[in-house]
Amino acid sequence: MKKITLMATKNGEFYTFAMNVLKRVNEMLPPQSKLNTGYNTSDYGKYVVPLLAPEIMKFAMVKGLFPDAETKINEEDGGIKYDYKELKETSLQALGIHATDPKQEATELLSAMKKV
Repeated sequence: MKKITLMATKNGEFYTFAMNVLKRVNEMLPPQSKLNTGYNTSDYGKYVVPLLAPEIMKFAMVKGLFPDAETKINEEDGGIKYDYKELKETSLQALGIHATDPKQEATELLSAMKKV
């Protein structure tokens, strides 16, 4: 049961982080381009949020595992750029994860993540 609680906690933290990012984005948009109003997603939000969500989660995971990882904005597409060479040079063992099965690996990986 402890593993489920840990995973639910991390998922809750990801959800909170993603919602805070989307809220801040929404606050910066002009009224006619809002992602949502209250709990009602706009037509624009229905198009944009599925595009933003994977980038937000990737950022949260990278920063959670590698807080010092350098990130930049890609000027061509507005996405986030990472130093993939640096990120590829790590391993589960380097992160201190020595699991014997996939469930243990997932639990240890989530435990290794820092708050973003």
